[in-house]
Amino acid sequence: MTYLESLRINQLDKQKKIEDLLEINKAQTVGHGYIDAITDFKYIEALISGLSQIGVAIDCVTWWCHCSEDNKDLFGCPHGLGGPQSIYFDGWFSEIGIDNESFDLPNDAYQKLEQGKVSLEEIKTINETAQAYIKHFTEGEKFSPCFKPAVWLHVPVEWRRDIETEGYAPSV
Repeated sequence: MTYLESLRINQLDKQKKIEDLLEINKAQTVGHGYIDAITDFKYIEALISGLSQIGVAIDCVTWWCHCSEDNKDLFGCPHGLGGPQSIYFDGWFSEIGIDNESFDLPNDAYQKLEQGKVSLEEIKTINETAQAYIKHFTEGEKFSPCFKPAVWLHVPVEWRRDIETEGYAPSV
């Protein structure tokens, strides 16, 4: 059974676990899917660890500016193109297009997630690579303290967050 097949077979359970992790770690997705789950740095490690534990891989990391009145004064926000109102923090998020500054899985790892079998250990390694990228970027000269990481979850493309399953409805 491939990685994606195993997620589809356990869809209700996996989605509930993902939704719980997103809520606990104040991660807000953009749209109704599982891309651009934006959160604060104090939650990112726990979010990534939780995703590894439930067997969900991260295939991309992008950056968003957290636009608040304080950040506008401190850092000159907004940096970016615009985006959603924050549901967990004051202000809103603005998508940042930083040249050559995102994390994408290498093509061979991506193809394995799409078509192959992937162990929990391999998922953990993938997610740790994304976390290392986040840490490395925050130490670079292009980083601003208003920037927040957003992880893209590698789940079946048809999965939507507006699900209702056996009495469970996402609170976002």
